Amino acid sequence: MAKGKKHHKRDKDPNAPKKALTAFFCFQTERRASLKKEKPELDNRQLIYEMSSEWKAMSDDDKKKYQVKADEDRKRYEKERAAYDARNSGEKGKKK
Repeated sequence: MAKGKKHHKRDKDPNAPKKALTAFFCFQTERRASLKKEKPELDNRQLIYEMSSEWKAMSDDDKKKYQVKADEDRKRYEKERAAYDARNSGEKGKKK
């Protein structure tokens, strides 16, 4: 990109459904608060590093419950996305 030019990112529709969480993000959501209590001196970057290390060390059986949560969230997203697309299908091609 030439210096001084900005890449224009498409504006995100605030009404669009949130993307589905991955298994790792489901784990992070559950683990963050307890890890913060155990190690209050860690900043966010260090917390993520710790959680990543824990995740890598986990067995597939331990990760399974988070994968189930991620699968459920993916189904939620697909359902919400279908409803969103159906509501907005008539708006395609229109300039905002």
